[in-house]
Amino acid sequence: MKVIIFGATGTIGQALVKEAIKRKYEVTAAVRDPQRVTEQSEYLTVVQADILNPNSVTEVAKGHDAIISAYGPKFGEEEELLEATRSLLEGTRRSGAERILVVGGAGSLKTENGERLMDTAEFPEEVKPLAGG
Repeated sequence: MKVIIFGATGTIGQALVKEAIKRKYEVTAAVRDPQRVTEQSEYLTVVQADILNPNSVTEVAKGHDAIISAYGPKFGEEEELLEATRSLLEGTRRSGAERILVVGGAGSLKTENGERLMDTAEFPEEVKPLAGG
């Protein structure tokens, strides 16, 4: 299986890269800054890409069986999530990849009492704009 992971330097992205390598998938980490990738493996290729540009997505995603997005915008720039989603979908369509998986945080998960996690008092206030996106 040949997968490309957007957002591979974030918390979720790093975990996905490690798991894919463990399964001996051919992994491409698509990142803004290749210097931030610390994982090394014979199964890993690092490419610079811009998830906000569908042409960039298309170019780096060609030849992959699946595209995984663990992209998360910086705090205060939550509006980029919609732009990134549109770009990712367009770029994926043009790349010929047959599968796309998008992963995110846990804010919408329900607690034991049925309340969304992001609606609890413990949920960090600064994360709410992104979690509610």
